[in-house]
Amino acid sequence: MGVDKSSLLAANRDVSQAWGRAVAHHPAGFQGIKYVSRFLDQPCLARFGRNELKGRLKSGMVGTLNDLEEAIDWLHNRRAALV
Repeated sequence: MGVDKSSLLAANRDVSQAWGRAVAHHPAGFQGIKYVSRFLDQPCLARFGRNELKGRLKSGMVGTLNDLEEAIDWLHNRRAALV
């Protein structure tokens, strides 16, 4: 399934918010959606609050941002700075 990206980039958020609600509350019970960020043009995953999904997800500490090369590269590439 897809959506015209221009409708997601429009200043009026009514269309994109209605589309998001329709997907989240669809009778098929989608557990999440993979999409491309309109800000970074990178893949993202939105997980919907479905109880049956909780048991399949695991979380854990991966370290500090200083220890993660991907985080350092991301900050460097975007010229991020703490002020």
